[in-house]
Amino acid sequence: MSTDFTYTEPIFSFDNQNFGFNDLCCVLQEVGINAGDDICVHTSLMRLGKILVKPNIFLGTFVAALREVIGPDATLIMPTFTYSYCKQQVYDVRNSPSTMGILTEYYRKLPECQRTLDPIFSFAVSGKHADDYLHAKATSCFGSNCLYDLLTKRNGKIVILGDKRTGYTYDHYVEECVQVDYRYYKTFSGTTIDANDNEFQSSINYYVRCLDRPSTFALSGTHYVLEHNHLSKAMSLGGGEILAFECAPFKEALSELLQHDAHRWLI
Repeated sequence: MSTDFTYTEPIFSFDNQNFGFNDLCCVLQEVGINAGDDICVHTSLMRLGKILVKPNIFLGTFVAALREVIGPDATLIMPTFTYSYCKQQVYDVRNSPSTMGILTEYYRKLPECQRTLDPIFSFAVSGKHADDYLHAKATSCFGSNCLYDLLTKRNGKIVILGDKRTGYTYDHYVEECVQVDYRYYKTFSGTTIDANDNEFQSSINYYVRCLDRPSTFALSGTHYVLEHNHLSKAMSLGGGEILAFECAPFKEALSELLQHDAHRWLI
């Protein structure tokens, strides 16, 4: 696979308007993505419009636009969650498919990308700081030294591309940092096959929901924190939208809400 395309042609259309590489670059910049940013991009592309090109060109153009905007001194991250150990499956770094949409599956297979070893919540990474994210050691999915923790310390950003109603897994990281009382640690164990085909047994803690009470932090709570504190920028993109926010100030604001008013937002 390659991301070397001619980017002048439109890749999708909506309401008789065409969108291509330059449009993607412009909207990313408008929501605050800059050169040098480490970004984690959650995607849901099917709402954007009618696809006009072959799948690899469509997907490759998104990757190319993201890289164009952040430049060479940055890191591009996408979630490639598998939930393998939760489903009592082997986690195979090279072969376990991502459950997070077609762009993430395309991205993780690019030759320059590497994938983290988390057997539940893995990420595909490439760019300047990729090795830092890959080699971080965390004992729980969203605990100290997890990918979101490192992204926050690097002043990274979350990008929601396509549908701003989805893609807020970062909330779980903040919930674990705060140690909310509606979640608890559960250990999952299984078999992992790494990128070099080495097979080994491992265990990881996951701060799971209590199933006997309301324990899902509502999307409305996330949007309240973002909007009330003026932390995000959003724009329409075809039939969907794009939203971005900085991790560190969002973590601070959400932590405060969870410590004082979490149960108001549980469903």
